Amino acid sequence: VRKTIDSDYQLRLSPSSDNKYIAYEYPTNLKSNNYDIHLLSINSNYETVLTNHPASDRLLGWMPGSNKVLFTSNRSGSWDLWSVQVENGKLLGLPVRILPEIGEISPLGFTKDGSLYYSIFSRMFTGLITSFNMETGIAGQMESKRSIPGSVNFVEWSPDGESVAYGKEEKRPDDYFCKLCVQDLTTGTERCFDENFRLYNNSIRWNSDNQTILAVGYDETKRGQKNYFGGIYSFDTKTGQMNEILLLKGIENDINPLYVAVAEWSSDAKSIFYVSYSLDGDQTENRITKYVLKTGEEKVIYKGKNLKRILRLSPTSDNLLFAYVNPENKEVHICTIPAEGGEVLEICTSQETDRLSTAAWFPDGKSIFFAETPTLDYSKLWRVYSDGGKPQYVCQLPHLDVCLSIHPSGQKVALTYGEQTTEIRKIENLEQGLNNIYSQNE
Repeated sequence: VRKTIDSDYQLRLSPSSDNKYIAYEYPTNLKSNNYDIHLLSINSNYETVLTNHPASDRLLGWMPGSNKVLFTSNRSGSWDLWSVQVENGKLLGLPVRILPEIGEISPLGFTKDGSLYYSIFSRMFTGLITSFNMETGIAGQMESKRSIPGSVNFVEWSPDGESVAYGKEEKRPDDYFCKLCVQDLTTGTERCFDENFRLYNNSIRWNSDNQTILAVGYDETKRGQKNYFGGIYSFDTKTGQMNEILLLKGIENDINPLYVAVAEWSSDAKSIFYVSYSLDGDQTENRITKYVLKTGEEKVIYKGKNLKRILRLSPTSDNLLFAYVNPENKEVHICTIPAEGGEVLEICTSQETDRLSTAAWFPDGKSIFFAETPTLDYSKLWRVYSDGGKPQYVCQLPHLDVCLSIHPSGQKVALTYGEQTTEIRKIENLEQGLNNIYSQNE
């Protein structure tokens, strides 16, 4: 073992052509999204930093058969292609910019003739509000739609129906960052909260006071802290105050608990319910737990496996809506359980696929709507009575993995969906271009 790195970052490595050194990238500190590029000797303890800069430098790799290390950097304001020369394990000269505005790319490899293959990824979430009919869904209603500006996801109506909360995604130097925002639909005023809070999952829930929001996410100021995996937080939409309710518990060598966590208020707002991972002997299971805010007392409501990120309290009763996947037949079982625990009622199973992205109560508490994505072309919206029965097909949704929130009146719905693209590109004759640039700088 040449070096042990204590980090959950996915790092890039590249050996030199003579196999004497390894170039690798590493965060400047565990609370930062910026990287530097390091050089490690394979046969000794020698190590140095190649790109010690306040900006972020991301490794692409060692140009085959040369002493040049290629990387991308935003040190000039845009993501450009740069090169640095290495001689006997030491930096030779200053970094040289090779190509401007290449973007945030991921390296796929070099060819023997010095060409570079890379991929570039982009994504966008769309949020819109449209009229809704419980029998026909959004069919024939889309002409009245209202868009929510930006890349937004997980839209959730306020109890009075006058505001929406959502995750607003922005591109940061190293990744996409989703922050919690609220928009007053009457004035169009938007307010976003704590810049260090990264929102996860479809887990925005309004308190009945029309002011406090419950959310699952990650406090970036705690990045690098041992045993910090994110948590459940509340936000006061009037003051902007963020409060930590509880921290999620991780299981060694298991899935990040953020990937399954979702939370919901109790009807009196004195407790919350949340989905988490836990150990039952040596087996991992999911739990729905009630957490009393004042005392911290916990009560397990349900134990099972393969829970979906669905947890909704009925607007008219103390029943929790949840769902789990049967791994044998890939069916999703949509169920309810009393909020204090008790007998589980299976409402229905998924109709065409286990790719079920959302489930929501109708405001009268008598029906449940859920969306499935059976193909790569569209989703389908279904409705089932809350006491069970055969689901009824409502309408086709022209997007994949749609999340929905139904207005308290039942006459409008907020929809969100995502679109993403990945392109593979090639830079030809890169070695020749490098040589020309370096010869001009001599």
